[in-house]
Amino acid sequence: MAEQTSGEKKDRKTISLDASLYEQVREYCDDNGIRLAAFVEEALENAMDMKEELKYLDEAESLIAEVQGERERAYRRGYRVGLLAAFFAAQGHLGVSMSYCAQEREVKEARFRIVDGDGQLELFK
Repeated sequence: MAEQTSGEKKDRKTISLDASLYEQVREYCDDNGIRLAAFVEEALENAMDMKEELKYLDEAESLIAEVQGERERAYRRGYRVGLLAAFFAAQGHLGVSMSYCAQEREVKEARFRIVDGDGQLELFK
């Protein structure tokens, strides 16, 4: 709501309400010491902002669903890797051969490889 200076008048319009609704709003405002016009103006401004708030709520819900999907995929992947590890452990192997995890091995090697000599200069290119 814009502030009004002493020299300018606010342009006011009239709205019509059902008599019973008007009485309920009037009684609520009287009980809480609120001006009726201020209460109605604030309620209408909040109603207009509701569309944007609902948009943010929808975005939050979609993010929550996305996180839940990622969590479920992580659980499934953990189950597969754990099942594979348990299978090999039951056969007497202490670890899983890296050939069974080639994709992860490539990522690890590319990311954490030890670089010495001229290879260090390549890191800055």
